[in-house]
Amino acid sequence: MEARNCYLEFNFPDETTFYDLKVVFEKFKESRDNDAELDDQYWLEAFPEYAVSQFWFLDTDIKPLHATVVRTENSWHFYSLVDLLYKNYEVDFVSLRVLSPNIGILEYDPYSYPYGGTGGFIALLKAFTCIPTIINDGTGLYKIVFKDNGTYDLKDLDI
Repeated sequence: MEARNCYLEFNFPDETTFYDLKVVFEKFKESRDNDAELDDQYWLEAFPEYAVSQFWFLDTDIKPLHATVVRTENSWHFYSLVDLLYKNYEVDFVSLRVLSPNIGILEYDPYSYPYGGTGGFIALLKAFTCIPTIINDGTGLYKIVFKDNGTYDLKDLDI
């Protein structure tokens, strides 16, 4: 795959899941492009229930009415991910598109290095039941190898 920007390639289970992810990606892109001030309730409602359920919440957070994951070493706090994607990543969100059946690509363009890494993008994709497979993070091309405990290693593909 030849791309001008940094990217994460991923597998997605079906068109509905991809569409849900694309809607949320575009909300982040638009809010960043327009410096929009959006509150926690907006972001909570922007995500479908199945994606929100993959995150944990503080007792003081605005929470969904449905069950969410228990905080673990490998789970993400919902609003920390939102804050990273909405405000703190030093990148432009370029595009999210289908490459071939059940394979998508999330493209971004870093302002400089380090820009915050790819962990937030990986957490976003996983919340939508997408499996990240390849990363070009601007320093190299890597295959993502997930472990049973939810963590992952990167295998260098530039060799």
